[in-house]
Amino acid sequence: MPFLVLFAILMQAHAAGRPVDVKRLTTATPVTIARVSTDVVRGEPLRLAWSPDARHLYLRSVKSDRWGNQTIFHFDIVIATGELKPIEREPEWHGRYWMWKSGLSSPASADFCIAYETREERKTAVGVASAGAIAQSGGDPSLGSELGPQGQAIAQATMQGQMVRTTTLRLKGQLLGEFVNMLPIPGLTYGWAPGNMDVIAFVGKKGRLVVMDRAGRRREVPGVENSVLPAWSDDGRRLAWVQRTSKKEWTVAVTEVTQK
Repeated sequence: MPFLVLFAILMQAHAAGRPVDVKRLTTATPVTIARVSTDVVRGEPLRLAWSPDARHLYLRSVKSDRWGNQTIFHFDIVIATGELKPIEREPEWHGRYWMWKSGLSSPASADFCIAYETREERKTAVGVASAGAIAQSGGDPSLGSELGPQGQAIAQATMQGQMVRTTTLRLKGQLLGEFVNMLPIPGLTYGWAPGNMDVIAFVGKKGRLVVMDRAGRRREVPGVENSVLPAWSDDGRRLAWVQRTSKKEWTVAVTEVTQK
């Protein structure tokens, strides 16, 4: 391998591991790029991705029916104008972007990674009732008797509770996502910065948007709530997300990110 090529590769690797202090990052006032009506974009937003030239955002939404069948919709958003238009399929660059954006480890450092944990526990049908109330309800011999022996057995089993499977994603002690009785969705509640930054953006309490570095230092993006799908541009200079503003509307917003 020619020396200059090897040198360039080594320099890229060195730059990829460069630590970033989020306390030295500043975020500009968020700008709303597009307003998305639920009459136009059906279902729930599932992916948000930047084009390599940072001129477009790809938005994917998914609508599920009562049987769990899913219909996928694809949209292109023009950053300069906010125009949102349906497209037939995801852009060809989406796969590469989504791979590093939604992975379990940082593109800059493999050991800066998300802990993935699944647990199962029995939940009672009476929810938050006291332990005494649960015991009393569970011990009622007449429960379901009007439906015969089979109905009584079903009712008793229901009151005894059902197994709930919960998957959590954590990083540096911070909860990045919790999925109950469903498969975790990579990238829905977090987004890694590109390989020249060791930083992640994630959705905190009340949907607030938080940026965290490798050392666990955190900074909130002011004025953001009810957010999902944080997504960094390829150069790390912009951060986008989807935000619920009402029952009938989502917005796509962007902030400029600079280092002091």
